[in-house]
Amino acid sequence: MSGQERINGNKPHFEFSGIKDGDHRLVASNNHVVVCIDAPHSINQFNMIPPRFQSAWYDVSVHSDPKWVMQEGLPCFNFDILITGDEKWKGIVPADRLFLLKRLSKTRQAIAINQFLREAKTANALIVPTYGSNFSDKYHPSYLGTELTGKIVIKPEDGARGLCHFVVDFDQVSVGPFLRDLYGATTIADMAEKYAPHAHLSHGQAWDDEESQKVKEEGNFTFQRYVDDIQHEIRILTNHVSDIGFACIRNRIGDVYKQATSATVMLENICSIGDKQLVTLMGGQGELDVFKKLLEEVIGPMQSVDLFITKDGRWGICEYCNQYGIAGVPREYSVSSISDFVMHCIDESRAHGLV
Repeated sequence: MSGQERINGNKPHFEFSGIKDGDHRLVASNNHVVVCIDAPHSINQFNMIPPRFQSAWYDVSVHSDPKWVMQEGLPCFNFDILITGDEKWKGIVPADRLFLLKRLSKTRQAIAINQFLREAKTANALIVPTYGSNFSDKYHPSYLGTELTGKIVIKPEDGARGLCHFVVDFDQVSVGPFLRDLYGATTIADMAEKYAPHAHLSHGQAWDDEESQKVKEEGNFTFQRYVDDIQHEIRILTNHVSDIGFACIRNRIGDVYKQATSATVMLENICSIGDKQLVTLMGGQGELDVFKKLLEEVIGPMQSVDLFITKDGRWGICEYCNQYGIAGVPREYSVSSISDFVMHCIDESRAHGLV
């Protein structure tokens, strides 16, 4: 049964789950299961699935406010299953009721992806050199050695939506002064004016808004080598089994740089594609097989993956994120995919004691 077929319009009803025989396992009375999806940027950030829906086996309620209390020495929760990106719940919520969605920093992503592709030794995959630092010494960028040359993309380690992205030509811009200004500038506009035309900024978003100010204060960035001649951008949404659930080519307005621009303001349209088109774009079935193995072994379920294809037929990954990117994606797919993932979590938990 598809996610779309599960939907009804019932109102939500939440209750604390019980504890069975002291083993902390889930008890779902009358097959009513309460699922909490707790993550600021998670699979259900746009409330794509209703607060209550049904399947052939379960009556499912969904909310986003996890709470727990101690009753008679045992923890009780206002959910039966928790889907979250916050590892603080490990050790509190029983493992068979907790589903963690990966949200790695961009540098850690790149390390894992690049290591996989080196071992795969595929003909067409392009390994994008990436460097990261916590900037423990802001004013002396010697930790990057001689690598920081040419065009480099600078991104917040935990950023999304293209916010606060730079493309800087470090053959034309001195590294030390630029990094000092990266911490000292109050707005992105200040950086654009000072370093033009050698620094391209994703879009003119001031750093005095709440999110950009937080990025500046945290001060963690990743440096990624600029990729020349990107011809196609492809957004891949992985499904609940880490396979390709949806793929689309993203066409942008004008001649803009694809690796570091905000998709939310620059997209012109999208065109959904299938495996046959991916095989052609990536240069063969073997390349697609390697990419799918990468999704399964490294990236995981319910992720938004930014795949690119260059003019000479190379492919690579800019980044991925569990902020499930659905802009331009058909609503019926998003509803079906997210509810399928919820049902998958219920089935997994059921195998460990759900009754």
